[in-house]
Amino acid sequence: MRLLLTIYILAFSLINAYGQNDSTSVHSRTYTLDTHIDTPTKLYRYGYDLANEYSYTATKTQVDIPRMEQGGLDAMFFIVYLHQGVLSEYGYKTAVQKSNKLFDIIHNTIENNSSVLELATKSKDFYDIPNKGKKAVFIGVENAYTIGHDLDNIDAYYDRGARYMTLSHRSNNSVCCSSTDTSGMPDTGLSEFGHKVVERMNKIGMMVDISHVSDQTFYDVVKISKTPVIASHSSCRDVKWHKRNMTDDMIKALAKNGGVIQICMVKQYIKRGGWAMVTDFVDHIDHVVKLVGIDYVGIASDFDGGGGIADCFDASCYPKITDELVKRGYSEEDIQKIWGGNFMRVLKVNENYSRSLEQIIDIP
Repeated sequence: MRLLLTIYILAFSLINAYGQNDSTSVHSRTYTLDTHIDTPTKLYRYGYDLANEYSYTATKTQVDIPRMEQGGLDAMFFIVYLHQGVLSEYGYKTAVQKSNKLFDIIHNTIENNSSVLELATKSKDFYDIPNKGKKAVFIGVENAYTIGHDLDNIDAYYDRGARYMTLSHRSNNSVCCSSTDTSGMPDTGLSEFGHKVVERMNKIGMMVDISHVSDQTFYDVVKISKTPVIASHSSCRDVKWHKRNMTDDMIKALAKNGGVIQICMVKQYIKRGGWAMVTDFVDHIDHVVKLVGIDYVGIASDFDGGGGIADCFDASCYPKITDELVKRGYSEEDIQKIWGGNFMRVLKVNENYSRSLEQIIDIP
């Protein structure tokens, strides 16, 4: 009897070691990146302390430092998001002012939690900052409406830490057409000013983000961009039809460009009807991998901006994604690529291209 009990305990231990705990250990060794978190907008509206732990059911907030710790999140892109406003000089001036307030909130949040958070501006920071025991905070800008008609605002935002900019949001702007514009205007793609925006972003090393843009805008961008572009928070139209999602042809063009699609955890982009679950979310990752390979896909929650699904509703839940990837047979190397390696490859290429231009300019 004692021998049988010993065998049972050993067997149970092995199941734990190579079953549930296997994905736990993989997640703990993996550098994790969420490329789209809208928490700065909620901090702007409500002014709560990110150092405190909040309840999703009580506050509907999805991200704070304690829950980042619980979820094993190493790095994130905090977003400077602006709703589409009036296309006028007053509108643009207001947009720039509000954008800078959001930058201030991000910088102040990092400064007030400097023992835990650190501003990240280079691809290598994705590894270096977590190795110091801190979380790397990158910055993205959502909606090029924020720059008005002034290309120098792109440089100013870059200097404040922005490393990608989404060209549009829900409506057309002066840069390009949106996938969800309701004006009834034809999809004319990237504007003449938009061409200049992409050129300036390439020049300074800021990644061009094609999430939210119209199909024609997407094809215009991948045609003219000198560097790989990103879809910072998009999913697959052939898995779940939605204008915001990317078709297989678009994903193939993105991969040919060297870019990456970050699957977005917004339920209406993930599954038709019923509750969207982590299994449905990972179906989109599977689709990209089968279509173009492991090197062109990543993860974006869109937490605090409409993201979240039934069993992954806040920052404490990230290990569930790794668990599902392990269950589906992804190797640890592949999981690292999905959790940030692919995205950082794209950022590094953009950095190197900008650096190469600087070297050319420096030649007498």
